[in-house]
Amino acid sequence: MSSAGGKKRPRADLLSSLDAAFASAAQPATSKYTTQAAAQVAPKGNKQQAYQHSKRKRKDKKRDKSGNGRGGRREADKQAGKEEKKKEEVKVDPLYEKMDAELLAIGLKDCSLQPQAKMLAKPRALHETFKNYLESVTQGTRAGSNAVDGLKNKVLSLDNPYKTTATETAEKAIAAASRKQTAELLSGRRRRELGLHMLGGEIKYSDAEQLNDIWTRYVSQVIESELSEVQPVIEEAQRTRNAKLQAKLKYLDLSGCRVEVIQSQNPCNVGLNGIIVAESKQTVQICRPASPTSDDTKSSICSTPSRASDMGSSIVRLLLLGVAFHALCIISIFDIYFQSTVESSIHSANYTSSPPAKRVIIFTFDGCRVDKLFKVVAGYADQHDLNPDSTTNTTKISSDSRVPFLGDVMRNRGSWGVSHNHAPTESRPCHVALTAGMYEDPHAVSNSWKRHPVPFDSVFNQSNNAFIFGNKDVAPILAAHAPQAVEKHYSAREEVEMAREDTTLLDVWAYRRVKELFAKGTEAKDPELYSKLHDEKLVIYCHFLGTDLTGPKYGADSKEYLENIAVVDDLIEKTHKIIEEYYGNDGRTAYVVNADHGMDLRGDHGDDAPAKTRTAIIAWGAGIQGPETAKKTDKNEFDVELPTRSTAEVQARLEAQEHEEQVAVREWGAVLGFKRKDVMQTD
Repeated sequence: MSSAGGKKRPRADLLSSLDAAFASAAQPATSKYTTQAAAQVAPKGNKQQAYQHSKRKRKDKKRDKSGNGRGGRREADKQAGKEEKKKEEVKVDPLYEKMDAELLAIGLKDCSLQPQAKMLAKPRALHETFKNYLESVTQGTRAGSNAVDGLKNKVLSLDNPYKTTATETAEKAIAAASRKQTAELLSGRRRRELGLHMLGGEIKYSDAEQLNDIWTRYVSQVIESELSEVQPVIEEAQRTRNAKLQAKLKYLDLSGCRVEVIQSQNPCNVGLNGIIVAESKQTVQICRPASPTSDDTKSSICSTPSRASDMGSSIVRLLLLGVAFHALCIISIFDIYFQSTVESSIHSANYTSSPPAKRVIIFTFDGCRVDKLFKVVAGYADQHDLNPDSTTNTTKISSDSRVPFLGDVMRNRGSWGVSHNHAPTESRPCHVALTAGMYEDPHAVSNSWKRHPVPFDSVFNQSNNAFIFGNKDVAPILAAHAPQAVEKHYSAREEVEMAREDTTLLDVWAYRRVKELFAKGTEAKDPELYSKLHDEKLVIYCHFLGTDLTGPKYGADSKEYLENIAVVDDLIEKTHKIIEEYYGNDGRTAYVVNADHGMDLRGDHGDDAPAKTRTAIIAWGAGIQGPETAKKTDKNEFDVELPTRSTAEVQARLEAQEHEEQVAVREWGAVLGFKRKDVMQTD
């Protein structure tokens, strides 16, 4: 062996150096070669320190030898104690805590490991190499075991580890790229999702029988100990044996087992028998014997649920099916009953080339009860009945001494009766029923009942010109689908101000708009308006909202409510006079008075109570049949003429409203001798 400087050293010198490198506090290095070995491998600064240290030791030894007497002996004992303490506390020079490349090179040369030096860059390879070297050089010596034990739990590293070349780096990069490009194996779950765990096509049943033979031997080996001859054992041991057998059967591979399907989600699979050829987490594949009519060499494969987890999936599928079924039922209700009933493909038909009326004037009491209206205008022949407490026609208490205009019309000019409507008894749907002849469209629920969902045909569509005056919630709806219609309505602020002062001002507002219309519609002032007012198919609509606000405010049985009806009766009379004077009493004008809905005594409406579905209808003028005397002589009931179109429905309503009819007989005394003509609101 040679050192870094090439100088030959004895074998014992090298061993002492190794002892010093791995010496512990319990076994300090005592070889005479330790200091010299350290000086040879140390740098120049360390060599100088080692030389001074050895020089001081020689002087101390000479001083100890020359010492005599008690003082010299005491001093020698003291010095010996210090030496022993130093030996116990001696520390290995930091130089030997890390293996130097020069020292390692000696071992590499002697062990002929120089070609494999690049492997020493790995700590594990370096540790193993150095251990083998120490065992070889210390074999049979006293320092052998100490040197090998010193390597335990130590991490060795080279000062200048092996550096890979550019070629090796490129090779590693190519290998890494190749590993990335290599297809990864699919997981078991992914293989099940893709169906790769199932066998495809057909296999021979003879092959399945061979698989069954293998499975039989496999099972006999697995559970041989449990199926062997049973010896008398205690009950606890038997339970333990059964538990072991159940555990083995639970995880037993069923590929090759002969089975018969006794229960399946698909009834067609019940009764099938065969051999399991493939098994997965959720299903098994069964190979069945070939039928006599098919090829005997092959058989088909069918699959059926085989695990207990299928029960949970079956429940989930059942729940999903139930949710889908109920959702379908709910949607079908909207599809069947909540579709628009409007039929837009029907064309208009002219029933006569020369109708008796050129124009129609419609007056609508909003929220007016028929019993209260006829009580006011038909209770007495010569005055209004404005007493809320009167129940018979023998009491005459009135604040209005004039003859009721509508009562006179009912007795002397036209026809009258009760109009029956349907729920909801609200302003918008009832006005649609009055002017369009249809009840509320169920499809309007999608619009929160605020507007009609689809365009509809009405008297305003069929008119050449139309003028609509009234409330902001009614007039725009009626004119929405009639471009030739002109509508005017008061604003919400004006409505609040007028209703706060007097609800009848709302009715007066509509009357004034009609009065202004005919005052302006002269040939000199507005020729275009004059032409529209004299054209055929003219419709004028007056909406009186006062009663619909007075009822909730004061109650439908209050004097204010009855007085509001009397005010409207007066306004209708004045409007009738203006129109007849404008057209010169030509007899070509028809008048209709009706109401959209009634209300209960508190002013509520919306449902189908008789007080809310019974409204008044009074008609007179061109094309309207005059009053007829009742044929019935019984003064305790009305002579009612039923309409042809809705006879059964009106008859059913009258039979169900017996109490209301009895009240009508008592309160409508002035018209009891005339024939009453009831209709449905859409007639």
